[in-house]
Amino acid sequence: MKPHRCDVYFFYKCDCGAEYQQSIQEVKRIGKILCTCCGRLLLLDKIISVKVEPLYENKLPIKLIKSPAKQNTNVIGMTLDEVLNVAQNSLFKLGYNKTESRNCITKIYNQNTYNNLTDFYQACIKECTSK
Repeated sequence: MKPHRCDVYFFYKCDCGAEYQQSIQEVKRIGKILCTCCGRLLLLDKIISVKVEPLYENKLPIKLIKSPAKQNTNVIGMTLDEVLNVAQNSLFKLGYNKTESRNCITKIYNQNTYNNLTDFYQACIKECTSK
């Protein structure tokens, strides 16, 4: 899931050392800060726009099987060992125990068929958290 919006706050520091936090709307509309420590009026530069662009991790590529020649292969196109290694590392990074996550992954892998790795991982996380 990706975020649908974010809040941006700017920090301004007076010469006396007092620091103030302003939202972009406050900077655009008011554009001034009255320092509560020294009484100085701080005039803020107008901000036209701010661009914030998040950087996301690369998604794992899905391997497609052309022929059912491999043994112990599921619809997602990976052998059980490949799925176990990738999924176990992912769940371990989320804070799950390696042994418990391996058992959950094996159970989900043998029970169901998934078209993509995202659905498979979500089922694994659901299985691990249900215990």
